[in-house]
Amino acid sequence: MPPGIPALVFDGSAVAREHHFEVFHESTAPLFDTAPLGDVGSFRLATTDYLVDDLVVSRLRYEPQTLRRTEAHLDGGTSEWVTVQVYLEGNLTGRADDRPIDLGPQRIGIVDMAQPFAAWGAQTDAIWVAVPRSRLTHLNDRYGDHPLRTLHRSSPRGLVLGAAVERLWRQLPDADVEDAADLAAGIVE
Repeated sequence: MPPGIPALVFDGSAVAREHHFEVFHESTAPLFDTAPLGDVGSFRLATTDYLVDDLVVSRLRYEPQTLRRTEAHLDGGTSEWVTVQVYLEGNLTGRADDRPIDLGPQRIGIVDMAQPFAAWGAQTDAIWVAVPRSRLTHLNDRYGDHPLRTLHRSSPRGLVLGAAVERLWRQLPDADVEDAADLAAGIVE
């Protein structure tokens, strides 16, 4: 039987509750500056990340916090990614350049990680798909250098993209590594 798709799971059971935010903060430091909104001791985190061909598909569950992506983060090698963010619960609100960020269960976000932004989120359960920019030339041609695009979940494109991301997430636990290229292509296309 072929091996499954590589996964990294953090459920918090091996870390004392008061250290959840510290673990989150340190693991996301290359991407964001983070701060809890509320008592750091009550912050909870659970994540599962899959490497699907050259995509990273993550399910993130966390307590209210702020996220800030600065110019310093852009120089750290993480700018070659675009994230598709599907929120099942919670939201992300803030600004990217001169555009508002308002993502949640009704809005899918396509966020260019080559741009700084500042946002805050409520208690969240979301699926993020990080796609290398090199795989999205059609997106770059159509939208130019805008740091953020959103789709309403009930729009025709939003229905297709939201369903594709959720279907991909459900398939990953049982998928074999040999399925990864096809699964990734289904999201990119």
